[in-house]
Amino acid sequence: PNTSSEQEQALAVFNHAAEEILFFKGQQWHVTNYALLTFAALAVVPSWLEPPRWAWFANLLCTALVILPAWGAVRVLKSLDGALQKERGRMEKARDKLPLVREMHAAPEPRDRIVSWLLYTAVGAGAYFAIFINLSRIINLSRSPQVVACLTAGP
Repeated sequence: PNTSSEQEQALAVFNHAAEEILFFKGQQWHVTNYALLTFAALAVVPSWLEPPRWAWFANLLCTALVILPAWGAVRVLKSLDGALQKERGRMEKARDKLPLVREMHAAPEPRDRIVSWLLYTAVGAGAYFAIFINLSRIINLSRSPQVVACLTAGP
């Protein structure tokens, strides 16, 4: 039998965990969106540059730079996923002490893990496409006689 004070504390823990989960899920989406925007910028910006020698170098540089936001986004998503699991554990412990809450509020479904993996996949796919776009431009520019002349002529 739980005392009234224990139930109040458990309810406070449950509410706090729920708020934290909402915050962490929102942060996961923000990180993913900003990573995808970064990849889009790294894929688009080199196409604006002239002369072709600079465009070739910019594509090469942006291809390499894609790795940094991809690595950072995956690390932050992993950290947020760990924080989510920690809060879910707290929520479960609080739910065990609150029979009415346990009855009315079911444990989270496994789809939450699927959403996390979909966000990882979106970051990976975004990085892949940014690299693919830049590398394909490098290949196309390398075939251009104008670029070959610029690259072999020197300063």
